[in-house]
Formats: sequence, C-alpha cells, structure tokens
Amino acid sequence: MLNATSLRRVSSLPYQKLNEEVLVVDPRTREVHLLNATATRIWDLLEKPHTAEQLVAILTDEFEATPEALRADVQTLLTELGSKGLIGADAAEEHDAQPDMPVPRGRAPS
Repeated sequence: MLNATSLRRVSSLPYQKLNEEVLVVDPRTREVHLLNATATRIWDLLEKPHTAEQLVAILTDEFEATPEALRADVQTLLTELGSKGLIGADAAEEHDAQPDMPVPRGRAPS
C-alpha cells in the first residue's frame, strides 16, 4: 500500500531541464542528480503536493502502463528522492518563501 502523505519537491533546490531530463543541484550536499524522463515528469508534478496514489493515477493516464505496474516504481522513486532530501511532506510549507532557481545554462554546478 502506498503512503497517503502528500509530498512536494523542495522548491528552493536549483534545477535545469535538459530535453526530457532534469538536473537537480543540492547545494547543501553539493550533489547533482540527473532524473530520467519518467522521474522528471514526477518532479514536475511534485511542484504541488501529491500523494503517491495520485501520482500513479496521473501516470496511468499518461503512460501505457497499469497502476499495478507503476506503483512499485513510483514508490521506489519517491523513497529515493526523499532519502536524498529532494522531496518531502514538509517541503510545501518549509520552502514556499523561496522561489525555484534554475541552474544557469552553460555553467556546470560547483
């Protein structure tokens, strides 16, 4: 069963879209995370709070996959993003005051 907690991406993290992928920079850890196309779609959706089940429902409509096939992958991705501090239940309230700051084009994150 998927967790019913609404999650949201940490809006203060700089990121840059690169075609169908996204590059997320965590200045706290100095780590750079490259998200594939499916993870990028979830990242986009997590601009606003969603539960894992809501994400599965949206992705089921957008991709040719059954909810059963998507649940494990969505939960794995959410767990991974959460453990890296890129999303969280408190991200909606904690970071709302800070707008998204895309990584400037042509510059590698340091």
